[in-house]
Amino acid sequence: MKSKWLRIVTRNVVGVACGLMLGLSVTQATQVFIAQPVKVSGLSMSPTIYDGESMVAIKPLKSKLKRGDIVVLHSPDDYNKLLIKRVIALPGENFKYDGKNLVINDNAYQEEYLKHLNGDFDKVSLDGLIEKKIIKQYETNDKGQKVIPPGYVFVLGDNRRNSHDGDDFGLVRIDDVVAPAFTWDEVKNTALMRNK
Repeated sequence: MKSKWLRIVTRNVVGVACGLMLGLSVTQATQVFIAQPVKVSGLSMSPTIYDGESMVAIKPLKSKLKRGDIVVLHSPDDYNKLLIKRVIALPGENFKYDGKNLVINDNAYQEEYLKHLNGDFDKVSLDGLIEKKIIKQYETNDKGQKVIPPGYVFVLGDNRRNSHDGDDFGLVRIDDVVAPAFTWDEVKNTALMRNK
């Protein structure tokens, strides 16, 4: 009688343990390959994203980075620390930010996400960062302009006056970008739009 009871209990315990391990494996696989929850710490992206706000990094979208994407990346200063910044310039591009206007390859680019902010910001340019030796890696295009090399992007925080970003640490390797990030509201709204 005891051995039958022991077999039943053992089988149930093993079943529960296997179920838990499978659940944890699926959760970990999701975070490694598909989506990673991220909690914002700091004001470098405010008022677009606030301190303490929850976001999700969607990893399959990393291969489709575009200018203006908000991304989670490993800090160039401490790989274990994650930062949230906006992609400003892509490989092969030259950029200049005169404090009000972003110019990419001699074309003005409107940053709609900064329209609500008033005033001038710090000036930053690829040439200036190379001159200061903050950016050491670059290429030259057929016009003789210095451009971002393949495999790199330039990022800034939306709170341009209070952000540790590309004008402090230079270019970011695309390999160090975890993924584009979205607020949970953006994820929910996208899912709702697809269901309509």
